[in-house]
This record gives sequence, structure tokens and C-alpha cells, in this order.
Amino acid sequence: MIEQIAFVRLTAHQVFVRSCMFVDRSYIIVHLGFREHAERLLRDVEPLLMRSNDIRGTIELSGHSLGGAVALIVALKLRKRGYNVTKVTTVGAPKLCDAEAVKTLEPMLPPDVLRVEYDRDIITFLPPTGCHLGDKLLFTSDTATDEEETSSSTSAARYLPSSLVESEKWTESFFLNCYLFETFTNMPNAHRVMTYVEHLQNLIDTMNLEGEKADQASDELPVGKEDKMIVTS
Repeated sequence: MIEQIAFVRLTAHQVFVRSCMFVDRSYIIVHLGFREHAERLLRDVEPLLMRSNDIRGTIELSGHSLGGAVALIVALKLRKRGYNVTKVTTVGAPKLCDAEAVKTLEPMLPPDVLRVEYDRDIITFLPPTGCHLGDKLLFTSDTATDEEETSSSTSAARYLPSSLVESEKWTESFFLNCYLFETFTNMPNAHRVMTYVEHLQNLIDTMNLEGEKADQASDELPVGKEDKMIVTS
């Protein structure tokens, strides 16, 4: 049995306040507002879950914006309590912790952690000194015109496993990715859920189209051509 938990449209008042959380016999730095929301929601959600020693149950969490950061903290706490959390997906989530905390938290993450981000969504770069966790699916709009800055039809997608994020650290930098004019004119649109839905749907459509073209090209190969290619290779 898969239990799915989604956190959306949460509000944090302590925007840049940091706090300590005791994890794995050490204190790590996490966002105070995120931690408080996570602890409150965990108190509400945990009684509804299957018991942690029930091997039939797996838990998947997701969240948008602050809900994404909260989903990660809840996942870490549930795994610490013995629950079988297998997947966390965040969409447009802010940074969760500091660099030192990443070293402690990464080994404790569920097997599948994916964060979906858009390079025109400034929320994903805040707080500026914070750090993200997990693999990254990044939608970019480098080829967009001024009138199409937030259009999904002009965006491209890049997948970066967590092991490669460090080598492309500039994609995480607030100072290198803060487009002041675009940010303050398009931020509400860039951060909304439906913008991400449009980007994801466009990616799915593109992948399906490429698959159809590959199948068509394979069907058009001359008879015997495939066999000959296999022999000569």
C-alpha cells in the first residue's frame, strides 16, 4: 500500500530565520519556519499512517513552494522513526539548509528525491546562502524572447543528479541567476503551480514526439539493413 502526502500553499512568516534541528547525534542548521511547519503537520499526519513496522506500507511525499521544503523535513523525520519513505518530489521549493547540513542529511534521504525547478522562479534560489537536497530537473528559458519569458513552449529541460550538481553549482546561485527585471515582473507567474504543470506537460509531449519519430525511423529502415548493421558492428 502506497500512502501519498502532498503539502501545498503553506505560508512561512520567518522567511530568513535559521534554526537548529537535532539529527543523527548532531545539530544541523535548517530554516526555522520550515521546521515549525513540518513538526506541526507531522503531528497531524502521523496518526493517519500505517504503523512504521508494517512492511506493506510505503510513503511518498510531494509539495510545492514551502510545501516542498516541509515535505523533505517530514520525510527525514519519518524515516528516522522507521517509516518506509521511498520518494519525495518538490516543485518550486526554496533551499532547506546550510552546506554543512547537506553532508548529514544526504545519507538519510529516501532513495528517490527529485526537485523540479524553473530558472525564472526566484523562490528556488532563496535563502541565498542555503542549499538544496536531491536530484534536479531544471526548466530553463534561455532561448525565450522578452514576450515569452515564462512560456513553457520556449523552455528546455535539464536533469542533474545530485552527484553532478556540485560541478554545476552556478545553477544554484542566487546572485548568478537573479534576473531583476524578469524576476519582479514575472515572479507570481513563474512560481505558480500551473506554470510547472505546463512545463512538465510540454516535456512529456516532447519526449513522446521524439519516441514516435524514433519508431518511425526504425520502421523505415530497408529490409535486412538492421541485420547487416548488427553483424558489422
